[in-house]
Amino acid sequence: MIEQDPLTRVARLFDEVHHKTGILLTAFGHDPMPASIAARELITPAGAEHLKSAYSQGSLLIEVAADQLAAFVRGVTQPVLTIAPWTNARGVLETAAVGVWLLDDHVGGNERIRRSYALRCAGLAEQVKFARSAGNPTDTDRAEQRLDYVLKQAKTEGVETKNDKNGKLVLSTPMPSFTDLIRDHLNDESSYRLFSAMTHAHSWAVQQLGFKKADSLTDMSFEKSINIRAVEYLASTALTAFRKPIECKCRLFGWPDDEIVLKFDESMKNLKLIFHGLDQS
Repeated sequence: MIEQDPLTRVARLFDEVHHKTGILLTAFGHDPMPASIAARELITPAGAEHLKSAYSQGSLLIEVAADQLAAFVRGVTQPVLTIAPWTNARGVLETAAVGVWLLDDHVGGNERIRRSYALRCAGLAEQVKFARSAGNPTDTDRAEQRLDYVLKQAKTEGVETKNDKNGKLVLSTPMPSFTDLIRDHLNDESSYRLFSAMTHAHSWAVQQLGFKKADSLTDMSFEKSINIRAVEYLASTALTAFRKPIECKCRLFGWPDDEIVLKFDESMKNLKLIFHGLDQS
């Protein structure tokens, strides 16, 4: 087992980050500053309503990432879970990467709209698959009609589309995979692949990172266990990912991010101090 003190300190640190960033973001309100990138985008011909949808999608993803981060904290609070923290950290990476992709302050309004449509279409395609797998033809038809409507709307807005081999309208450039997004926007493909291996219970991963050999006469006997250094790695990776879409939104909306950046920097430093000098368990 891991001694409780460092884990309690991790939980307290993450709760403080969540609380402080929440206060700062709430104080900014919902609107971009007049001279911000977002304000300039909204007065271009790109389409204000579609840009607002993109901003809203990105903001929602920050909230989802925060929820996954909170679940991670619960997973590493005694009694510690040994598999769930990996899946929660994976969720933080996924939602943070998509958030950065949507709120990227280095792309223009047209590209942001294209990305917003790509996310919507990817989600609707999954809804079609869900309805079909549930054996509900009515819901399947509705979802397919909704997807077709959004695709036609995207085409009208200038998003490049094409007909697939079956003659159906599709986006010429669909949403990238989570792996690609995490590689390109978080620069952490290796962590995502490891977290995915844990989520999918690949034996090479779970036997090393979620279990240890039990004191037993049988060599195949295992008991749940997580190394303190694994908790450190998970916490650092999740916190690093979580900050990125928040900082992107601040830059995009022209919000002063000095306090937020300082809070994340201090938290990363304090996180290292929590684990400094601890022996592996």
